[in-house]
Amino acid sequence: MKENILICPICKNNLTQNLHSLSCNLRHCFDISKEGYINLLLVNQKKTNDPGDNKETVVARQNFLNKGYYFPLAKEISNITKVFCDSNSIILDAGCGTGFYLSNIDYGSQKIGIDISKHAIKIAAKKYQAIRFIVASIFNLPIKENSIDCILNIFAPKANDEFMRVLKHKGIIVEVIPGKLHLVELKKCLYNELHYNRTDVKKFDTQCISEHQLTYKQNIGHNDLIQLFDMTPYAFKTSQNDKEKLDKIDNMDITFDFIIKIWRKI
Repeated sequence: MKENILICPICKNNLTQNLHSLSCNLRHCFDISKEGYINLLLVNQKKTNDPGDNKETVVARQNFLNKGYYFPLAKEISNITKVFCDSNSIILDAGCGTGFYLSNIDYGSQKIGIDISKHAIKIAAKKYQAIRFIVASIFNLPIKENSIDCILNIFAPKANDEFMRVLKHKGIIVEVIPGKLHLVELKKCLYNELHYNRTDVKKFDTQCISEHQLTYKQNIGHNDLIQLFDMTPYAFKTSQNDKEKLDKIDNMDITFDFIIKIWRKI
């Protein structure tokens, strides 16, 4: 039987699952959607009416990930995590998007994906029914203290205080950030002035026990190149004139560059 580690986002008491909902002893109740996910994001935790990635971004990302371009990264994350986890481990993907990386992990007693985007969670829950998906903010995790063995934090904000709260002693965080050369060819095509990714990002409040880089190239055709562009923040920051530069590209060799860090709670 799976350990119940979810807590009410309102009163922080334990949540108990009924047939079609979860509730606490103060009778705060949260319905399970027809897709199977639970929305535990409170209205006062929203900065907009539709927080997180919008539907267009989510669909583009899902279509691109389905082509396998990021599978080497997913395999690397799975191999790394397996070193630290076993069949009894509880694994949380904080900022899980459509669940691609979590779905490539085939061990652990529970896998939980949390994202603030309802559009992403809806797709994830429909596709990966063995995983529990929750709409929530990673800065207000509806999870018990000291209950998680491993957190995946892949291209997502760092919620240091919450991660330290829910991680068990000696629990780990597998963090992935873009490397300096990530998608560099795409940026050279779009922009007159090239800015490399910064890798001196804020650290977690715990011990980094490992850091390495994964870099590879893939040739990407025109349609997939558009999906790649649409799934990144560049889609919102690029002028129409610069966007139209992609219309002339039949295919392009793209560098995928990732920095993977492993942190252990001490």
